[in-house]
Amino acid sequence: MESYVFIGLAVLAGLFFLFYTNQRRARKMRRIRIEESWGKLPDREYTYDEFERIRHYFDRKADASFALDEITWQDLDLDSVFRQMNHTWSSVGEETLYRILRTPTFDEETLRERDRLATYFASHKKETFDLQEIFCELGRVRRIALADYLYSLPQAPKLPIGRSLFQDILFAAAVFLLLFNISAGIPLFILMIAVNILTYYQNRARVESYFSCVSYLLKLLHAGKRIAQKDLPELKTYQETIRKNTLPFRGIEKKAALISGGDRMGGSFLDMLLDYIRMITHVDLIAFEQIRRQLERHIPEMESVMEPLGQIESAVATASYRESLPCFCRPDFSKGDNLCFAARRLYHPLLTDPVTNDFKTGKGVLLTGSNASGKSTFLKTAALAAVLAQTIATVPAASYQSSRFLVYSSMSLKDDLAEGESYYMAEIRSLKRILDAAGGKKPILCFVDEVLRGTNTVERIAASAKLLQSLAGKNALPFAATHDRELTGLLKETYENYHFEEEMREGDIAFSYRILPGPATTCNAIRLLARMGYATDVTAGADRMAEHFLQKGVWENL
Repeated sequence: MESYVFIGLAVLAGLFFLFYTNQRRARKMRRIRIEESWGKLPDREYTYDEFERIRHYFDRKADASFALDEITWQDLDLDSVFRQMNHTWSSVGEETLYRILRTPTFDEETLRERDRLATYFASHKKETFDLQEIFCELGRVRRIALADYLYSLPQAPKLPIGRSLFQDILFAAAVFLLLFNISAGIPLFILMIAVNILTYYQNRARVESYFSCVSYLLKLLHAGKRIAQKDLPELKTYQETIRKNTLPFRGIEKKAALISGGDRMGGSFLDMLLDYIRMITHVDLIAFEQIRRQLERHIPEMESVMEPLGQIESAVATASYRESLPCFCRPDFSKGDNLCFAARRLYHPLLTDPVTNDFKTGKGVLLTGSNASGKSTFLKTAALAAVLAQTIATVPAASYQSSRFLVYSSMSLKDDLAEGESYYMAEIRSLKRILDAAGGKKPILCFVDEVLRGTNTVERIAASAKLLQSLAGKNALPFAATHDRELTGLLKETYENYHFEEEMREGDIAFSYRILPGPATTCNAIRLLARMGYATDVTAGADRMAEHFLQKGVWENL
């Protein structure tokens, strides 16, 4: 008998040793992965549902004075920009980072603090990697967003704790009876096991989806306490906020080990051992209900733990993102009333080999130039610089100075077939929202690509001229790209003219992507047809017709 006990203990000791060594190896590999990924572009793949969940925290907190609307967000491909800068390891970090990117701020102190944190993390790698380990252990939620986890607690079904406790008493009585009267105890023992397991699965099914919710919130509280205990004077304010708001949850972590996260196949070794005890005693259901009630009573405090944790990790992500850029600068915001936008060696961070441009203006900008010469890319580059300046205090440029703006764009519109709306209707709706925003107390920076392209030439030029003239007089700094050279003369008093051009090299077209002063003087649409192999009778005939129109002002017959 003693030998069997000894063997059993040895097996248990071996299993726990194996568990310990596996955990230690996992921590080591996690640290290596964190250090190797620093300053590199993330290679994470996102599902559509996953990306939708990330934005829920922003949606729930959409009470900010200004947020980038869907049109501007899509025009600037900010989903891709977010993926490039998302160097976070936890849901609380990435959901906060998304919210920050979506809500440019006018508050100087907020931007200064974000820059202070990012600068500190960039220069203190050990402390930063230690924090990232905690966030990595916290990890990301599944199924629904972290914000949804928190606010879904009041909707969770209430479990009958009293009934479960009564069944535990009966089960304990069966065990006690079994010790003294086996024949009488066995039937009661088997009956209570069957009843307890049956009612366990009935109750567990009612709250299954909430188990992972409570489990993750407990992990978040534990991560917050670990960070609050670190000797990091630079995070003192954040740590004090976390400590203060975790006080209502004292003692809650003692019950955390009893809660299964809901992933039955992916649990730890300890979870697998506890599963049988949970089924028979309902200990996890009882603990779950007690924890859920405590969490539900203190949702504001939980939010106040999430917020500083999210701010810390988003600043870590900003520091890593800065290191991944070829160069960056901190924004310098003008304090005068005159609107301005100036940058040196400005580039687009999504391009693998970007051409940089120096640019400075204090009035509206009208961009002309050939097809594919870089007009649209420049508009997106300037708009993105303004957004990044007022969100993460990081601009892809050597230097950047501007006013603080509300940023709007109207660039990549499409027909809405589901709504039966033409391109032109979508376009004028998009432009109307910019006009409505202009003229307020806060200046706007707006970007329009091919103004009113969805209508005929005469009306397009007339309406575009008046629309752009109106924008320039409404506390706005508009940037517009157009193929209508007539606008360069009509708007010369209110807009500065810039252009992009191409060069012919050995019969081919080459683009410099450099912005140049003045209006464009060349066209290349017909030459691009020839370059793509269109028939000579088409391209030569088109050239002849265009030349005739430019000289005579009328079109020759086909």
